[in-house]
This record gives sequence, C-alpha cells and structure tokens, in this order.
Amino acid sequence: MQHHLRKGKHTHKRWVVISPKRSKRPQAIKKQQACAFCPGNEHMTPPEVYRTEENGKWVVRVFPNKFPAFSTKYPKAYGLQYVIVDSPEHSIEFFKLSKDHIARVLETYILMMKKMLATKGIRNVLVFKNEGRPAGMVVDHNHSQMIGTKKTFPYFEEELETCRKYYNRTKRCMFCELIKKERKMNERFVYENDAFIAIAPHAPLHPHSLMILPKRHEPNFTDISIKEMDDFADALKKVLTALSGVVSAYNFYIRTSNKKYHHFYLEIRPRPNVYAGFELGSGLIINAVAPEDSAKYLRSKI
Repeated sequence: MQHHLRKGKHTHKRWVVISPKRSKRPQAIKKQQACAFCPGNEHMTPPEVYRTEENGKWVVRVFPNKFPAFSTKYPKAYGLQYVIVDSPEHSIEFFKLSKDHIARVLETYILMMKKMLATKGIRNVLVFKNEGRPAGMVVDHNHSQMIGTKKTFPYFEEELETCRKYYNRTKRCMFCELIKKERKMNERFVYENDAFIAIAPHAPLHPHSLMILPKRHEPNFTDISIKEMDDFADALKKVLTALSGVVSAYNFYIRTSNKKYHHFYLEIRPRPNVYAGFELGSGLIINAVAPEDSAKYLRSKI
C-alpha cells in the first residue's frame, strides 16, 4: 500500500498519514551493531545532500530519511524528509554541544529549509527534534529531522488563522503582544538576550514547556541575521541545559511562515509522562507543574 493521507470522519477530524513502510524502521540499535550516523559509516545512510565541515571532517550532516512518511514518490503523501545529524559524537546530548556548534545546526536548518521550499510542490516545512525514547527517538545518535509537504500542517493552519484574526482586529502581532505582556508580568519569563526571549506558555500541554521567540517581529526563521542566529543558539543552549535537571526526554520544533501577521518561534515540549485515558478521552490535559513555578525554577538554573 502506498503512503497517503486520510482525514477522520467520525470520532475525530484530524489528518492521519498512513505510512506502512515506517514500520520497517529500526526500533533500537544493539550495542554490537554499528551506528549508521557515526563517522566512517556514511555508506550506511542514503547519499548525503549537505554537510558542514571543520578541519576536513564533517560536523553536521544531512541525508534523506531511509524510511520516509512523505516522499516525492508518493503522490498522495507528497513531500521530502531529511535527517540532520547534529554532531559526529554518538552519545553527546544536544545541550552539551557548544553554542557555536548549535549555531551551525541552526544554520543547517535554514539552508535545508530553503532547499526544501525551492522544490516544486513543497509549501510547508517543519524542523523538529525527538530527544529520548519517550519523545519518539529511534536512533540514539543525536539528530534532528525535517519534513516538507504540499499540505499546511493542521495545527499550524489553526495557529495562522488565529494570528490572522488577531492582526485584522488589532493591527498588531499576537506574539509581539505576548512578549510585551510576559516581560511586564515577569512570572513566566525564563531568559533573554539581545535578540531572543524564552518564556513558559500560559497553558502548557506538558510540564516545563517553553517557547523561544525573536524579540523583534519576524515571521520567517530563514530571515534571521548571523548575530540573531548566535543569540538563538545561546538561548536554546541555556534553556535546554536548565531543563536537563528535570527532564530527560523532549521534543522541539520550529513554526515559521512568510505571513506578516505571524511570528516564528521554537517550542520545547518535555515528555516526562504520557497522556492517560482521561486526556485521550476528554481532550482535557492535566499538568501537575504550574508554568509560573517552572519558570521560577528554570531561571534559578541559568
């Protein structure tokens, strides 16, 4: 069966990617097995599409996902899917990378986003990281992923519509107003530098969730300057380091657009627990950590 999209008709209205070949992914790498993401094993991955080097050796490497949910070969699940190996070091955690190295990873995100969006039929791109098994990490070697599709991602579509309505009503960016409010209240503020600010969301879906946003209005992640990229790397490293004391698994993703009424951001969603029957059945989320308490704790660790 070819990969394709289906929309729920009865108990939900969400889009689902039917992706049979994904079941062939490795569920874990045994200790005696070679890691395909480590230097020297480049032949074990699909041919790379990009790398950044230092002293003749790669430090970030990109190649197509071997088990994609989306592909240009799937007319009904059309898209591209890349793996971004964040570091040649197998066991290093992302927050332990240097700020300069994280900036190179962010630069790679930007270059590959531009490459995807230049591909015919690709209209939307999501870059994300699954850190730890509870967050969906399959290969232990630190890496990120990027998926580009012709269909707008449903959650993002809802967000864009909310931003558009807010802008039409107020002539202001919803996220710029959020930054002003959070800085004034100073209850959910976690960290800021010249260009970026980190805050805990008002109603987080997971304990210790965080958002990192540019302080100036900028819808498009790919349009940030070199200085801003450095500040983005600084903010990301600091908050992930602070989080490492309370969570071992998390997802992060970047929501970006070219809409003037939107504002790009990176959201970190720790995964200390899984949704139980109440959350799945009711649609209500129980969060045992108030974002104000989380922000206070994380500020103390930075």
